[in-house]
Amino acid sequence: MRDNDYTSNQERRRRRMQTGDSGWGVEANAASRGRSGQSTANRNGSYASSEMSDYSRQSRSSAPSGRSGAVQGRSSAQSGYSGAAQGRSGAQSGRSGAMQDRGGGQSGRGGSYASSEMSDYSRQSRSSAQSGHSGAAQGRSCSQSGRSGAAQSRGGSQSGRGGAAQSRSGGQSGRSKANQGRAGYDQDYTYMPNPHDDYQRKPKNQRKKKHTIGKVIALLQAVLSLVVLGVVFILDVLPIMYVGILAGVLILLWIFAFFSQYTKKSHIPGKVLSVLMCCILGLGSYYLLITKNMLSQITNVAYSVDNMIVVVLNDNPAQSLQDAADYTFGIQTGFEKDKVEHAVDEVNQALNKTITTQDYESMQAQVQALYDGQVGAIIYNEGFKGTIEESFPEFSIQTRTLKNVEIKTKVELSDSNKSNADVTEEPFLVYISGNDGYGTVSVSGRSDVNMLVAVNPKTRQILMVNTPRDYYVEFPGVTGGQKDKLTHAGNYGMDCLMNTLENIYGYDIDYYVRVNFDSMIRMVDALGGVTVVSDYDFTAIDGNHFNQGENYVNGEQALSFVRERKNVPGGDFQRGRDQQLMLTAMINKAMSPAILTGYTGIIASLENSFATSMPEDSITALIKMQLSDGGSWNIVSTAVTGTTDSQYCYSYSGNPLSVVIPDAASIEAASAMLGQLYNGETLVQPSAEMTNQP
Repeated sequence: MRDNDYTSNQERRRRRMQTGDSGWGVEANAASRGRSGQSTANRNGSYASSEMSDYSRQSRSSAPSGRSGAVQGRSSAQSGYSGAAQGRSGAQSGRSGAMQDRGGGQSGRGGSYASSEMSDYSRQSRSSAQSGHSGAAQGRSCSQSGRSGAAQSRGGSQSGRGGAAQSRSGGQSGRSKANQGRAGYDQDYTYMPNPHDDYQRKPKNQRKKKHTIGKVIALLQAVLSLVVLGVVFILDVLPIMYVGILAGVLILLWIFAFFSQYTKKSHIPGKVLSVLMCCILGLGSYYLLITKNMLSQITNVAYSVDNMIVVVLNDNPAQSLQDAADYTFGIQTGFEKDKVEHAVDEVNQALNKTITTQDYESMQAQVQALYDGQVGAIIYNEGFKGTIEESFPEFSIQTRTLKNVEIKTKVELSDSNKSNADVTEEPFLVYISGNDGYGTVSVSGRSDVNMLVAVNPKTRQILMVNTPRDYYVEFPGVTGGQKDKLTHAGNYGMDCLMNTLENIYGYDIDYYVRVNFDSMIRMVDALGGVTVVSDYDFTAIDGNHFNQGENYVNGEQALSFVRERKNVPGGDFQRGRDQQLMLTAMINKAMSPAILTGYTGIIASLENSFATSMPEDSITALIKMQLSDGGSWNIVSTAVTGTTDSQYCYSYSGNPLSVVIPDAASIEAASAMLGQLYNGETLVQPSAEMTNQP
């Protein structure tokens, strides 16, 4: 009966193995990863040996005989400490053997109870596959035949069937341990990421998203790089070689920023670089565009502005133009009649009535009438305020303005104006006019600096000719043969100044530049300061001290240097000479790499304090030529001289004014030097004594 039961059980096990039933199929799958072996025991254990032999055929390898017939291998179901009775978790098998030893000749049924007990334990062992000491969890357990034999010897006189039952119990334990071993094997070989590897611990989609952001930033960098290159191309300041270098650097930086996003170690530095480049390129594009706009505003200026103002005395009750509607207005139509009439028309329109006017022969008489109460208000060109203050020093603080009428007048340049000439190939002549005021330079007014600058780009020579502000000369087309101080010519517009100087030296002026105190301060500061060479050791009226020789100055100190005339030998003549020295220092600094690094700041410093008729493309062509060719220029300066005197002036006939009677010989010498420069001859610097003769 027992043999039949055993045969039936064996058949059922085989069918389970073939159909993949749970338990046996798991054992077969686990055993297929390892190695199985069998050993032949005594004849009483032949059934168990046959069963293990069948099992061993399911596995793909066999082990040497002589060791117990428990299933071997890394994924084997047996623990390292037992064959039939497995490790700590298989201790129940040993206990079952001990029970048999105590009972002596227990029958196979006792073994069946042990087998059932082991099956219950095997089901529990599936939930305990996590144990670190379990041989099945380690996947490296093997069946140790010696300890299995010892377990059998304890049974003493067990019968063959008892041994078979023990084998069946061990086999069931093996199946349980096989399941446990498989779970341990799977767990043992599960991929565990390195907790210190931040890159691996991040989800793949998160890493992909961050790399996408880096690529987008790099693409923005590429767009801004193209914008910068486009603006640089439009400005047309840099030579082709410089543009090529700039483009190469921007391309290399972009390549690193973009392709670093495909690497594990460089994608973060690539993002940082790309963000920094975007900021730099964005700001660079912004300032370059501002520079382009400012350069357009200060170049190719061909007009001047006249401010015709209506003024009353400070103690006058009128607080607005409407309050003065019934006043008599003093005017002077002896010169600039059209501008005066235009201002009167504006006042009539503002008041919606025709005002009463009184015409005077001179500006002095007009101002005196205001002080005497003959008129309630006067209308005059604000540019003449300096001329008025020569006789009425407190005029500006004793009057206030009720209305301002702005009149723009086109500057008529000479026929030889080289607006389309190549300034990098042909000589040209520039007139620099400066006033001792602040603010905008477009308003007509006295010209305190009158300097001609002749340039020969082929021979790389510059000649500066200074003309004293008080030079007593005619104003062609204005004074009708009468003479006036050169500075007063500015009251009649830039064209009057240029025509007067052309009449003196016999050379046509191609371009003009207007500057003031603000221009001097801003330009010198934008250049980072300049080094000026002083002819004398002196202390200016404002306290700034200058040594004979080199002096490093900032904007305010530079203005102090060029304005001083009372504490230097030669007075006004030396002031003109110092202005040339300062201009020379500025040109030398601008010819250095400072023009490249400070170009934007220099152009920005000229806003509202610099105006020129020179076209924008001519200025950029000169800068490009200097950057491309480099090298120094031969800068020579001279000045015309004369003798001081007191004479009546066309613009102000009330009292004689201090003037300088021109020295014909010095004018001829200056004209000759201009001819040498135009002819390409080498110029030699005259001595300071020759240029400062009174």
